[in-house]
Amino acid sequence: MAPVNINELPTEIIMQILVFTLPEDPWDWGIGLVQQLALVCRRWLSITLSAPELWPTVDSRQGYRTIGAVLAHNLTGPLNVRLRVAPFAESSPFLASVRGSLIPSGKRFIEIISPHAHRWRDIDLMGYLSTDTVSAIQRAEAAEYLQLLVISGWSQPSAKWRINISRLNRLKCLRISGVQLRWDGPPRFPFLRILTISFTALPPIDQLHTMLESAKMLDSISLHNIDEYPSQIDEEGWTNQGIARFKIVPLTELTNVHLNMVPTEISTHLLTHLDAPGPLALAGNHLDAAVLLNDNFRRILRSSITTFQRIRVDIVARCLRVHTQSGDRIEDGTAQGHTGSPDDFLDLEFKLLDPDRLAIILQSLGLSLESRRITLTVHRHEFGPLDVGSVLWELLPALTPVDDIWVAGGWAMCRVVEVLLEKRVDDMGDLKWVTPRLQYLAVQDVLMEEEEDVLSALRVLWEKRYVRLGAGVTEGLATESPPRCSPLRRLLMPDEWMVGMVVTGGLIPGVDVDIA
Repeated sequence: MAPVNINELPTEIIMQILVFTLPEDPWDWGIGLVQQLALVCRRWLSITLSAPELWPTVDSRQGYRTIGAVLAHNLTGPLNVRLRVAPFAESSPFLASVRGSLIPSGKRFIEIISPHAHRWRDIDLMGYLSTDTVSAIQRAEAAEYLQLLVISGWSQPSAKWRINISRLNRLKCLRISGVQLRWDGPPRFPFLRILTISFTALPPIDQLHTMLESAKMLDSISLHNIDEYPSQIDEEGWTNQGIARFKIVPLTELTNVHLNMVPTEISTHLLTHLDAPGPLALAGNHLDAAVLLNDNFRRILRSSITTFQRIRVDIVARCLRVHTQSGDRIEDGTAQGHTGSPDDFLDLEFKLLDPDRLAIILQSLGLSLESRRITLTVHRHEFGPLDVGSVLWELLPALTPVDDIWVAGGWAMCRVVEVLLEKRVDDMGDLKWVTPRLQYLAVQDVLMEEEEDVLSALRVLWEKRYVRLGAGVTEGLATESPPRCSPLRRLLMPDEWMVGMVVTGGLIPGVDVDIA
């Protein structure tokens, strides 16, 4: 094909070429970029002055001159609006100057752009929100182009947010923090891909469920510090049966769910009613551990760990934490048809609130993690209404893949040893020690008055569990080991003195002993 002189191309094609030179992020736009294009030749100057697409963004930090130029050359196209305002100097028409052009105050900026609210596409507001700002947002509710709404701020006591979020059905991204919304009727967002809400009340669960059902393209759900509201779910309503009137919501594009400081009713409903085809980047805290009894959540959990070879379980601060680290990923990055991603992660913190169902809850956790290697960490913190020993008594038998245990505190170490000396009959009828795969044992933060108890516990552990392995401890082969277990390969102690006591006393012969 013969080359074509760019000046021979139609104006529409040149305009599109110039648009492609702009930053992909609309907030990176600046008038200097357009000026550079306009200085190339008279034709390009004419095109840049008449193409609304080249003038997409107004920012409160721009001067009056730039804001006026954008509004003069973009008379009909969509506008991206960014407002940054502090709670002072609102009575002044300007706050400062940039390159000789005065910067308007937030109030003056809103007055300038409010007549164009019907053309707003991306809205990014942060800072002090006055009643004028609230009114402008209300006028943008029915904006034809509106796709992104990001609001993070605080308002005057008299400025009550009354944005009818249910009408913004063209949104692709919704990020709200610290503002009050009006949920009139069930919101529907068929194009929504990103949902991030923090320090804001959510709609009732039935409306939230309807919103998720409509958002078939949703990729990410992040809820943080959600305001509390009265419980809407009965205690037994969300286990295997689910709530009768709610169905599982299939979200084929979903890759991320993050629930931080969210009321239990909301987190429980989401974790038991969302259905994603692949592994999720999954995080949450203050979760009721009883969600582990739900079939749908267990399926999500099993899918989300497929790219990891190791799962970490921590008993800490009245909670059971199940999480992963970057080094836990499967080396080749693939597992069961899934490709690992640096964005994949798992970090779930469960509250053990129901002592009567503790055993079945922990057994359910064990079944969900049975295909992974597990590191168990037991911290010194008190465990609330449940004793650490009681939790260990049910947890360790359930987590048969545990091969690595880290314990903080001598008292906790003694409780761990008590459980390790228990025997159980497996599904095949074979008698085995609890956690038969255990190979690494570490203890840290032992108090001086606990040292003798820890050494005594280790001596008993060796005599009752490992002494019959004989040469198998050092050679890696259990020559005679009824009940069966793997040999202990490494023992980590908190300091040199305790290492010396273990080695010179021959407490665990043939095992590599070092400082934790």
